[in-house]
Amino acid sequence: MKERLSNLLGSQAQDIWAMTFHSACCRILRRDIERMGFTRSFTIYDSSDSERIMKEIIKDMELDDKTFPAKYVLGAISREKDKMVSPGEMLDRAERTGDIRAQHIARAYGKYQTRLKDNNALDFDDILYVTVKLLQQDREVREYYQRKFHYVLVDEYNVAEFQNLGFKGTIVGYCFNRSFFHGKGFRGRMVDIDYRGRGLGTLMNKILNDVGFSIGLRLFETVNKENMASY
Repeated sequence: MKERLSNLLGSQAQDIWAMTFHSACCRILRRDIERMGFTRSFTIYDSSDSERIMKEIIKDMELDDKTFPAKYVLGAISREKDKMVSPGEMLDRAERTGDIRAQHIARAYGKYQTRLKDNNALDFDDILYVTVKLLQQDREVREYYQRKFHYVLVDEYNVAEFQNLGFKGTIVGYCFNRSFFHGKGFRGRMVDIDYRGRGLGTLMNKILNDVGFSIGLRLFETVNKENMASY
């Protein structure tokens, strides 16, 4: 994709981020994660690292590891992070409902996040979770990216996945000026224009026309046809 953009746009392509959400978030965090109490040299833990830490936490909490297997607890924590729920919020909810099991998991969640921060580490879910928190909490950082990105194109993205990430408009929505979605079945409430079902070439040329580029429609129609042929 980056090579194709370079061929189409030349040196202007250097200013375009063509990457996954996780890659984009990592780039944001490498620049500004110090505002969240980490250093820029943070480590990203894999599943085995997370499981090792959680086993230690379960042991320290004197919980039965058969009732609270590390993988199960981490899975529950991951679902809460997807919804942008903090350990404190999870614990408050569990206490209101009287859910003892969830209370234990919420406390393990808090200890887990503390351990990660002490180790200057993030797990895979934190790449998105911490980035969203950063953009929500830090106006200076948020406005920097509002100025930097006038458009965000999310291609072939599933609406359920988008909602479950808990972005709530932070990354693609109010954080940036305009967002476009090109994907099967997507209906985004936080976008200016719904391009569902239209050709990617039409969408790209709309963006280019708005920002003053003068690349011909046929060029992107050709790219789009090539993409469709590969499906």
